[in-house]
Amino acid sequence: MSAIATSSCLSAAAKAVARDALGALQSRNIWSSRGGRAGLRPRDRRSLVTRATATAGRLSGFSGPRISPTKPNSQAMVGKTLKKVKPGDLLALTLTAGDGSGHLASGEDLNQVTWMVATKLSTSTGGHLCVDGEVNGLRVQVIDQGARGGARLGIVGLVVGPGDDWWHERFPGWRAHLAKREELETSVMNSVVDLRIAMSLDKIERCVVANPSLWCAGADSPSRRSVITDPIERATQTAGEILALLNGERGVVMCQLWAGWAPMHEQPVEAPYVTQLLRRAVESGVVGVAMSESDDVEGNPGLTAVLYSKKDGQESAGDGEARKKRVRTWRAKDCERWARKIAELGAQADCPAVTPYECVLVGLALGYDERDIAYHLQGLGWPFSAALFERAREVLEGKAGASGKNEKKDKKNGGLMGGIFK
Repeated sequence: MSAIATSSCLSAAAKAVARDALGALQSRNIWSSRGGRAGLRPRDRRSLVTRATATAGRLSGFSGPRISPTKPNSQAMVGKTLKKVKPGDLLALTLTAGDGSGHLASGEDLNQVTWMVATKLSTSTGGHLCVDGEVNGLRVQVIDQGARGGARLGIVGLVVGPGDDWWHERFPGWRAHLAKREELETSVMNSVVDLRIAMSLDKIERCVVANPSLWCAGADSPSRRSVITDPIERATQTAGEILALLNGERGVVMCQLWAGWAPMHEQPVEAPYVTQLLRRAVESGVVGVAMSESDDVEGNPGLTAVLYSKKDGQESAGDGEARKKRVRTWRAKDCERWARKIAELGAQADCPAVTPYECVLVGLALGYDERDIAYHLQGLGWPFSAALFERAREVLEGKAGASGKNEKKDKKNGGLMGGIFK
């Protein structure tokens, strides 16, 4: 059968299906007017035409984006949303391949949803709005396409590159694990078909000030209540913990710089705002860094920055008047000792611990409540006792005869993984 004949058959079949669908829908929307004449409800006419057209389009394989009869085209909204973006906003981008390679036979497009942190606004050479930002460890630009709808995403460079000496001087060992630009580029599509503003750094900062306990109790605390709803909360968890450290509400925080067990475009340090806040923490002069390096049980390398406060602090409890009550205080030298102990054990922020003792030791060093640590151990089905907590406290307090050296793991053979307290 020729291509023309095939096309005619498809067209005829599509029209037949559309006609049947329209007739079925009409029969369900018959109404009687005052004059007794049967007809279609006027408010239903538009939706019926849209549905019938969509049916024919799906059969022929040439339908475009599904356009709701009551909602504007998402691509047309991209430009309007871009005009509302401010530096510091967290954007949820829906991307597709600009060359059409992601277009499926069903008439739908293969989409990718990812986070982008807006860093700067400018104007492109063609006079279109341009938003600079960070996506999956890459510096990118999103350029409005004007009347054509949607936007284009272009890659500018790496957020942290091998030649960025500032980072490598302050986080030794990171350079050897950095992903290459071409390896990250393949994970990002370049056509923006939908965009929404999900959060801003300013809002997160205000949340941390209003209720810091949400970023101080650990993700597994049974008493934890979220201020930011998922999945935004998960994406900004590390950022909130660093802000709590900068605000003096925490003494020690762990940040995974490299996780060999995770894909290159899903590294924890690529989470929203993390690199920005790491730089802010180091430049503040009140935060120190201890590097913790080890392999997981399968030999995948891990590198974690253990951040600690260089000034005395105290953790707040509760809200309002209850905030006046202080439940925990620490000295700067204690924070440094705790961070060094975590680094000595080779703890990693995003990989599970090996033994109950290591869970307890890292949890206490990060300032988590003993009840929350016990709750997590119970959930894992791991045995524990009061003696375990007492031993860990003695090690962290630096008491003689409690060095904990017998618990130290070979950094090239598993190491201590404290990810449960991330």
